Amino acid sequence: MAAKAAKTGMLELARSFRAALLRQERAQQAEMVRQWLGIEERLMDQIMVLVYQLQSEDSPKSLHQIVMMERYQRLLAQVQAELGQYSQDVIVQVQRERDEWARRGFENGQMMVWRSLEASAMGVGLDQLPVEAVTNLTAWSGEGTALGQLLQGAFLPEGLPRGWTALQRTLVQGLALGWHPEKTAREMARALAGGLQRAMVVARTEQIRAYRSGSLQAYQESGVVIGHKRLTAHDSRVCAACLADEGHVYGLDEMMWSHPQCRCTSVPVLRGAEEPQWELGEEWLRRQDPATQNQIFGSWAAADAFRRGIPLKEFMRVTNEGDWGMTLRQRSGQAFRVQNPVLDGRTSEWFSPVYLQDGVYRMGELKPAIIQAWGLGNESVLDVVVTAERRAHYLERHPELKAVENLIPQIILDPTFVVRNKSDLDVLIFYYEHGNDFLRAAIRLQEATSDRKHSLMSARYAHQKEVLRDWKRAIYKKRKNSP
Repeated sequence: MAAKAAKTGMLELARSFRAALLRQERAQQAEMVRQWLGIEERLMDQIMVLVYQLQSEDSPKSLHQIVMMERYQRLLAQVQAELGQYSQDVIVQVQRERDEWARRGFENGQMMVWRSLEASAMGVGLDQLPVEAVTNLTAWSGEGTALGQLLQGAFLPEGLPRGWTALQRTLVQGLALGWHPEKTAREMARALAGGLQRAMVVARTEQIRAYRSGSLQAYQESGVVIGHKRLTAHDSRVCAACLADEGHVYGLDEMMWSHPQCRCTSVPVLRGAEEPQWELGEEWLRRQDPATQNQIFGSWAAADAFRRGIPLKEFMRVTNEGDWGMTLRQRSGQAFRVQNPVLDGRTSEWFSPVYLQDGVYRMGELKPAIIQAWGLGNESVLDVVVTAERRAHYLERHPELKAVENLIPQIILDPTFVVRNKSDLDVLIFYYEHGNDFLRAAIRLQEATSDRKHSLMSARYAHQKEVLRDWKRAIYKKRKNSP
């Protein structure tokens, strides 16, 4: 009974360490946001002056003319200077935090070993464990990535500010649509915020990597630990791939597989002692309600496949992603879809087999690269749906689509190229090459993780003129050569 209580206490200790780290991280990221808002406030004056100047009757309107303006060049120089200084401040801050997280990882790792010994029948006393100071933590915490380069690249990849192209497009769009200068300025500043989001991802990922490295060093130096076992968070924010890997015992020469912003930790496995046991990811996930399962998978198709009995391990894949190393990812729900479903009483070659609710049908999943190119969304939200009303609309307006309706999902799921809608930033136009023609679909995208999905608004054959025009301003291209 005492041993069982000690094992439970060890898991609670690991979770309490993680909770403390996440509280510290939230405070750090709140400070990063506070400093960023100061940059936005300083830039707003310059942006407003530029927009007001451009709205005067004798000001240039083409992007080529705009970039030649002195006011535009001054804004670019100020943005580069502000982001350059901000990135340096963030690098110093994150490096300091990373080193602290590595030290805490080592100390907490030692405490985990001690708690594990209490739960075992081994004859090793706490005073027999090595308690020397942390060694080589700088090397450990810096392994895998060049932190400074990652953070610098978050704001100024290849010299230009991240989001600068989107800022330019927003400026031209605001002028063309007659937006109020304040709205134009807000949207332009919003376009630059991608750098902050990227930096926050880098900070979280590198700091938790440093913490795990410190813990692993403590396990290695203990002399009694032979491996470390993955422990995930059991909440609605956890990743399905991490849940699938929970319970995996890694060797002492292995870093745990991870992914950007992963919150997992590990607990020590002692030589000659029973492995710590708890309810693992798959068992826990199968007990959750469908809404929670849908949120965790980020895809109705994947969650439905899981509910149909597909083992959770089938949704996990590991890839080498350069800066992030060996990365744990979730497989797309497309791999588990059912073929030849029935829609409206007839066989359909392309529709998802599942009627969701209120006349809504699921089509499939967008490519994450398209969400990344859009720059305003969340890669965990990929599902695309269409309502019966929208489907009836495009078939009524464009009856010629009935002969090629089986290609509608291909427009969205595997487009030739994608552009932003000129009048609405939340709508993307998808083009798909079919023989000598192009099909075109408008998709309204959702920015936040929620029950709302990306939705098909309209579909039709594209005019050759708009294909050639839109190719030049595409944000995503499947190929390099023009149509």
